[in-house]
Amino acid sequence: METKGNSKELIGEVIGKIEAVAQGNIYCLKASGEIEILDKKLKNIDMLKGR
Repeated sequence: METKGNSKELIGEVIGKIEAVAQGNIYCLKASGEIEILDKKLKNIDMLKGR
């Protein structure tokens, strides 16, 4: 995995699954059960609460 920036920003951010859809959005299932939705420029669009 390659990251840029401060590694402390990644603490607690464990991704279990990533899926891209035809509209260009990226869905990330986090270990916490939340689903983060990003656009194709990796900007946060929304966060869905899980479990």
